Amino acid sequence: MKKSLFLSMVVFITSNILPSSAQALIIFDGESNNPNYVWEIWRTPNEEYRHIRTQIANPKKDATNSTDYCAAFTRMKADPEYISAAVEKLNIDATQYDSISFMVYKDIPGRVQLEIKDINGDSYWYKIENRDDFVAGQWNKFAFPLHEIRANIEAILIAPHLQDESGNANWTDQMVYFDQILLYNEGASNTNYLQANRNIVSSELYSINGHLLQIFGNESYESILSHYPQGTFILKQIDDQNYVSITKIITRK
Repeated sequence: MKKSLFLSMVVFITSNILPSSAQALIIFDGESNNPNYVWEIWRTPNEEYRHIRTQIANPKKDATNSTDYCAAFTRMKADPEYISAAVEKLNIDATQYDSISFMVYKDIPGRVQLEIKDINGDSYWYKIENRDDFVAGQWNKFAFPLHEIRANIEAILIAPHLQDESGNANWTDQMVYFDQILLYNEGASNTNYLQANRNIVSSELYSINGHLLQIFGNESYESILSHYPQGTFILKQIDDQNYVSITKIITRK
């Protein structure tokens, strides 16, 4: 049966007139280990201090994350499910950014959460709830739009393993890793630009939940999508001028 493809040029289009290299604010990456941001464990039993290693060797280089370093902490059996690595006192103007992306690695399946707190005390949660949306034993990249946040960002917390393991007799304390937490401002949408002939050099396909499904070059995304069941996807493309476009795609069989 023929598959029809529908493109939305209005919903979640953030394409742009600035080069992508000028659009990302690095909250964390293991290579630079930004000294302006101090990472601490948030909400441990009795609030005791626990060390976060912010420049540890990448446990498994792959196509999603081939960098040398990342961050990690030990996930213990006694930890509450929402235990997180946190960076505070940021005071970042959220209106200047469209989206956030981050990477997580762990050797077990389970939910993942990123939380953003603004200066008014409001929290915004971005969760990967479905266990099938996380692949254990490899780097997983996630991206979410930030359109609902209007006040300055005060803190960012990442919970690589949002699970209660206190009753899990088989649980073994283990490292969980995160990397490449980036805020993006990809500018106002420009439909004419999106429709123009472009020399695409890099493409990333995401599920509607923000999970990175595939990285490819200038291959036809219609061909790539033909290997996936019908659904809603996010396509991020970068061309040889370093311009970025993000498009919501709906496929139906």
